[in-house]
Amino acid sequence: MRKVFMLFLVMTVCMVSGCEKKPNNSTIDDGNEKEEIQIIGENEVFIDEEIVLTINQEAEGFIWKSENEEIATVHEGLVKGINKGEVVIYLEKDGDRVSEHKILVKSYIPERIEIINILEVYEVGETVYQLQARAYPEYSLQEFVWEGTLSKMNLNSETGEVQFLDDGDIYIVCRSKLDKSVFKTVKLNVKYPDNVKVTNILFIGNSLTYRNDVPGMVSKLAKVDGKVVKCDSYTVGGNTLGQILSTRSFYIKQMLNSKKYDYIIIQEASSSNYLEFENFLSAAKEFKRLADENGAELILYQTWAYNYETYHTRYYQQQRIIEAYDRVAQELGVRVNIVGEVFFDFTMDYPDINFYDDLNHASLAGSYLASCVHYISLFDSNLIDNTFTDNLDPEIARIIREYVQNYFFKNNKLKRNVR
Repeated sequence: MRKVFMLFLVMTVCMVSGCEKKPNNSTIDDGNEKEEIQIIGENEVFIDEEIVLTINQEAEGFIWKSENEEIATVHEGLVKGINKGEVVIYLEKDGDRVSEHKILVKSYIPERIEIINILEVYEVGETVYQLQARAYPEYSLQEFVWEGTLSKMNLNSETGEVQFLDDGDIYIVCRSKLDKSVFKTVKLNVKYPDNVKVTNILFIGNSLTYRNDVPGMVSKLAKVDGKVVKCDSYTVGGNTLGQILSTRSFYIKQMLNSKKYDYIIIQEASSSNYLEFENFLSAAKEFKRLADENGAELILYQTWAYNYETYHTRYYQQQRIIEAYDRVAQELGVRVNIVGEVFFDFTMDYPDINFYDDLNHASLAGSYLASCVHYISLFDSNLIDNTFTDNLDPEIARIIREYVQNYFFKNNKLKRNVR
């Protein structure tokens, strides 16, 4: 009985095994041997590029498919990259997947950029520096677009060659040529060579200083004259010097702590210099103290009278302004840049050249004269041959420069402006 049972068990197992559906083994039986079907080809493709996959044997009835057509598509073995990522390309027959092939879709667009040859210090001058960058992953397109502040440098946007025109912390941006949103910004430390004299000036005042950018004009006159003059400014529209000290002293001190200045030039409000003389004197004393701490020379920026219709009214106010600045200068032992005096006399001699934008603000021509007075007072330079005009009519600019030059040298005003 035991033998009969064992025989029955064996027969049952064999019957079950013979009836079970066998898994697809991805082979073709040619009558001699079974060969596994394989997809052959590269495992990487770039976006918008194509590769060809093949089968290791001749076969019919297979369908090419992609697990994710948002990453890559396939048609008769031709695979096209669509988006970055991994995808499985496979063969299907009779509803069964018979072979697989993994594809990595890459992008030439970098994930990040690094600037690889940064120096500790760059110099203003004739030297042309070659900036270099590297895009990662390394198979990314190594083509870049370079950007920077063009007033500070001559920069070739394609090659990264740069020549610096000014000093300071200068920022340069390197972008991927394929995708401008992928970029690297770097701060470069640029200095003038040790043999170049750099003059640093700080202007403090209100809109009479910042209208038409008088400090910037002084710098540009110097540049044409072959000098390096760096002009910073701290100005608040409508404020007196006392108001600036009471509300903005933190920022003034911050500027003075960050840089050593050669000159600090202060400008009082239009009529406050004589109507509120004691406040003017008090503020000037504090600025003198700050200038001494910084090692700078304090200079007073004498302003001009209002654009009154009558000569006598203008003359009277101009004299009061001159007197107020002279008194402060004598009290503190400092110089006055006599902008207002020259401004007034010029308008008398050349009434057809407009020097006012409104009641008290200078026109471009008036600001140009102011910058010329500051420049010749500080540097005793020849203005006549200077070609900087700041978009002013060249003939008017020439008249102003010659007038200021003659005003100082023919009348010995350079001696008199030390009051």
